[in-house]
Amino acid sequence: PGDGRDPRRGRAYRLTDLGRAVTRAEARRLVELAEDERVRELAESPEVGR
Repeated sequence: PGDGRDPRRGRAYRLTDLGRAVTRAEARRLVELAEDERVRELAESPEVGR
């Protein structure tokens, strides 16, 4: 108690607008990174003729 590691408080924090915004931003960044990787792999692939 008071050390900031209460799991219930952690869940509550993730449900706040700030928590959702951070989660959305992280998810979007991960998606963009994944897409960049896919594009790079496709660009290096020999069967890309489209």
